[in-house]
Amino acid sequence: MLAFFGDQYSIIDILKYYWPVFPVALTIGLITTPICLKIALRFNIVDLPDGQMKTHKQPTAYLGGLAILVGLLAGIWIGLWIIIANPIEKLSDISKISNLNSNLKPWFLLAGIALGATIACITGLLDDLLDLTPKQKLFGQTIAAFVIFSVGIQPNFIHLFTFVNIDLPP
Repeated sequence: MLAFFGDQYSIIDILKYYWPVFPVALTIGLITTPICLKIALRFNIVDLPDGQMKTHKQPTAYLGGLAILVGLLAGIWIGLWIIIANPIEKLSDISKISNLNSNLKPWFLLAGIALGATIACITGLLDDLLDLTPKQKLFGQTIAAFVIFSVGIQPNFIHLFTFVNIDLPP
């Protein structure tokens, strides 16, 4: 089985405590999407077709990424609330869930995700509004990735490659 949560926990173990995170994030995202659409249309924050690169037929509202970010941040907030209000000994020790330093706290990890996602969203919004150069976009995306990496989130492809029967050296 592909172990997304480490070898000690199944998805059932995680969902047992943290199931509210997804419905809250989804609901908030669904609520904020039409709000962001109305704001974008009211203030003309739209992508206009140009007949060459932008071949859509009518103006397309920006700010969809902002609505998704608000939903994500709501989900993170609920996760933090669950961690703080109901300390769960076997799931709150982040070092057991991944190979991270045992001194890291779950709230620190979630705060890093929230900050990195916010930086990535702001970079995308600035690109939509100001048409950033590729170097400027890469800079913003690199800062977002650095924030996430600095809190201890690192890619681990071993499980993915094991799943497709390819040995990957540590």
